[in-house]
Amino acid sequence: MSLSYEYDSNVYRSTLNSEEGIYSDFDLKLQSDLNLKLLDDKNLLRINLLNGGKLFINESDANAIVNQLELVYNYRLKHLSPESGIVFKDTTTVNTIQDYTTFMPYTAAIISIDKFLFRVMGGLEKFVFDYSSKYSYLAPVAGILISTRLDESVVLQLNYAYKYSIYDSYAYKKVGNLDSDSLLLTVTTNKRRDNNHNISVRFNYESDILISLAYNPEINLSNSAGESVIRQRFQLTLATQIIYEIYFNLLLSVMISSFKDGILVSDEILLLNDNENRNYIILKLSREIFKKTFLELRYSYYYSEFSNYTTRFDRYVISSGVCLKF
Repeated sequence: MSLSYEYDSNVYRSTLNSEEGIYSDFDLKLQSDLNLKLLDDKNLLRINLLNGGKLFINESDANAIVNQLELVYNYRLKHLSPESGIVFKDTTTVNTIQDYTTFMPYTAAIISIDKFLFRVMGGLEKFVFDYSSKYSYLAPVAGILISTRLDESVVLQLNYAYKYSIYDSYAYKKVGNLDSDSLLLTVTTNKRRDNNHNISVRFNYESDILISLAYNPEINLSNSAGESVIRQRFQLTLATQIIYEIYFNLLLSVMISSFKDGILVSDEILLLNDNENRNYIILKLSREIFKKTFLELRYSYYYSEFSNYTTRFDRYVISSGVCLKF
């Protein structure tokens, strides 16, 4: 459980040229994270429950509540472990502009062969965007993860995920010249459908210092004008103990995006990611001050992705708080 006091420089996640303007404020954030495992020789039941909320001093329209549940059952055999689970997340704000709910039941199989671990999964995701139903969709998903330990300290992972999203809304098509001011979009009679391919290659080094490097290309192909995008994300994670039993964490992400049509019709792709799907750097210092009681100081900075879409975004959050572990 954690309680922190924050300063947010861009409460509503507005772009720099937005008509609404940019508002900053202080907020109080409370979050609880429950991780429970029930197991015997072959059965494993895992429950992850996260509940949190933000209460702003002046900008009360940005007050938010987040509830997230992951329920997983795994039947462990020697080389094969069937798995099934449910993932649920709901975000609710006062102004409802960024409210969404996502729900996905899935099944998976985990196969271990020598030094290799394979995980194959399939599921069905339902995404509901409360503010505008045209961004809601139903999506079959499938994926495979391959992981191997090269030695005691080095782990290499390769992951591929595919999602076919069928939207509640209809696709748009271009009318006019893309290079002129006469470009228009008109709705068609076809439902919007997106094919999303997501690949991740990750290298982990685990010792006195934890280093993780990842390359994550993503291709989203849509039949709706403006929604096709190719993204490349480069990530670095570092964690280590420095002086006086203080732990240091660094998360760095750089993303390059290329929109096929040079335009962006919606911000729907940004909604699913708490890091706003942009460039970011997060620095955190933590120290145990009492038994299982930690003092934390965090700085997060988010900036526009590098892309052919020119709208700029800038936001930073400074927070200090206490974390209790039971």
